[in-house]
Amino acid sequence: MPHLSVSHDGSNIQYFLICYDKLGNEREDDPHGDSGILSLKVIQLANSCEYTDIFLISHGWKGDIPAAIDQYNRWISAMAACKADLDRLQARPEGFNPLIIGLHWPSLPFGVEEHAQLSEDLDPELQSFDVSPTSDDWKDQAIESIADSLEGQEALRAFLDAYDFYDSPYELTDEAFTALNSILATEIQTSDIPTEEQVNVDAGTLFSAIKDQVDKESSSDAFVSFGSTVKKGGVIAGILTQLSAWKMKERARTFGENGASLLLRELQSVTNTDTQFHLMGHSFGTIVVSSAVTGEGGSEVLKRPVNSMMLVQGAVSLWAFCKDIPVKKGTSGYFQQLSNPNYISGPLVVTYTANDTAVKTIYPLMSWTSTYETVSFDSKSYPRHGAIGRFGVQGDGVQIEQLEMLSLNGKYSYKSNTFYNLHSSEYIKENESLFGGAHNDIDHPEVAHAFLSAIT
Repeated sequence: MPHLSVSHDGSNIQYFLICYDKLGNEREDDPHGDSGILSLKVIQLANSCEYTDIFLISHGWKGDIPAAIDQYNRWISAMAACKADLDRLQARPEGFNPLIIGLHWPSLPFGVEEHAQLSEDLDPELQSFDVSPTSDDWKDQAIESIADSLEGQEALRAFLDAYDFYDSPYELTDEAFTALNSILATEIQTSDIPTEEQVNVDAGTLFSAIKDQVDKESSSDAFVSFGSTVKKGGVIAGILTQLSAWKMKERARTFGENGASLLLRELQSVTNTDTQFHLMGHSFGTIVVSSAVTGEGGSEVLKRPVNSMMLVQGAVSLWAFCKDIPVKKGTSGYFQQLSNPNYISGPLVVTYTANDTAVKTIYPLMSWTSTYETVSFDSKSYPRHGAIGRFGVQGDGVQIEQLEMLSLNGKYSYKSNTFYNLHSSEYIKENESLFGGAHNDIDHPEVAHAFLSAIT
């Protein structure tokens, strides 16, 4: 995509949207890029040394191109509303001239991913659609979205050939049972998944759980999803939704460690040491930006530390950043390197709230645990499976401070190389969907103020 503009208070704020494929490779079909590659233009701009600060931001699950644009427009507009913060940054000796880059990775089944499909007058509500089939090729689209390996694609094809999208079978056929187990083994339970995020479930358990959920919600018009309401389609639709959630969680890390990580390191290589880097991710996007910094395998060398990071309503384990996971002693979290000042020199800000139903209730389901502990924010006891968007970052070997999210007039006194868990229930609170709760209610100036306050 070309420069996109966000209008606020009579001014336009511009940003770039760089699009990647499901394997984390930048797409080469952007009509506004050099030979279809937009990052070449962005890197050239960064190389001009005109920009004081470079922002990399990432959406989470259920994001196609129109949804990504809609989210970034709202996030950037919230930043633009923080006039006092922007005035403070502009008063620095170097001023404030940001280069904002929105990262897009395909995370919405049946979403709009072709540049040619986007009209001049983009309306995300009309052009982005839910997890439900609108044509006869829905099986191909589901396979393309969920399965990467040939074995996984063949298994998913066999499973879908046995049913219609809206079916709710009483039990699985033997062939479908075998196919679903193969999908889980080849696409969901791969050996490189971080310990704290591994899924241990078989086809029978998955089918029974989804069927129970569909039966329980039979009077509702919605089905469980992260962040938005999805039209109910029965057990088969529920299984596809669950497989998609697991797959997109893995894809976030794959994209972060490949495309996003490469872009960050290329940008650092063409800028001087005075140029600051700031990363922000939402939902699974917190996995993207964390992986971008730590790189492949969680320990790739970074040219210089990034200056700040904000993880908003993160759908990643509360233990992912600690040195020693209490519920699995002797094991460190996958992103434990982020506490190393060689990776982040400034603060790492985390929002959390019980108003976020997606990470409060659905995240444990994604980790496939039957443990649904109710833990107060004052408790020192935390669940084995929980998200930072509900509990903040926890665990040993990490410098953590607990704060309340402040109003626009409030002043944060962040310290370097420290995680700040911001209790955000006063601002992230609107119930935007039946099952997502306030998961997407993040485009508030107060949230942006917490982010911009981390920039010095």
